[in-house]
Amino acid sequence: MDKKFISLLLRNQFYPLLKAQGFTKKADVFWQVDGEVIRIVDIQHFKKRHCFQINLGIHLIPLGEYVMGCTGRRLEFEKMRDYDCAWRGSIISGLVNDYDSDWSYTQSEQDAIQMVEFLVSEWNRQSQLFFGEMAQWPEDFIKKATQAIKEPLHPSEMCTLCYVSAAAGDLELVKDLAEVALPSVPERATSLKARLEAFLQDPSLAIPQITQ
Repeated sequence: MDKKFISLLLRNQFYPLLKAQGFTKKADVFWQVDGEVIRIVDIQHFKKRHCFQINLGIHLIPLGEYVMGCTGRRLEFEKMRDYDCAWRGSIISGLVNDYDSDWSYTQSEQDAIQMVEFLVSEWNRQSQLFFGEMAQWPEDFIKKATQAIKEPLHPSEMCTLCYVSAAAGDLELVKDLAEVALPSVPERATSLKARLEAFLQDPSLAIPQITQ
């Protein structure tokens, strides 16, 4: 099948589910604002690969625009995509393996219908696994940051959690995160290292400054 047919099925079966859950739609991107938490559902088509993806994002209004760090610019919800978010994920099709995020356009109408029905049946379970981990601000995010002290993440993710902790007012946690992350920073990631070193010396530097 093709993008046109799959898009019709998604509009008729999947999109109403998102709207019923409080998402607002623009083109093939949905967003939901829940207090300080923003959730993104970004449907992306890859016609040459004959497939599409359901990509997810979580972001925080206090972070503002985020590109490897806080830029200081305010968010424009209606323009956000999944890759504009601090945390990203996907709905997994499981067609090839247990981490494959490609949903095939399939070869027949019946297969396409069954595929979208499967997507709809999986949505609540998989989306809750992703969105549910960081649903409430600030408690869920502070919990994630605190857990990262015991089970460190990639240094860039630890840096993001520094901003999160500072936005929540926990500057001591900022220092702890930076201290744990620094030994694992790759040698070439000089800007990341400098940022974490600065946070360790003065954690207030991690407080997002949204000025525009």
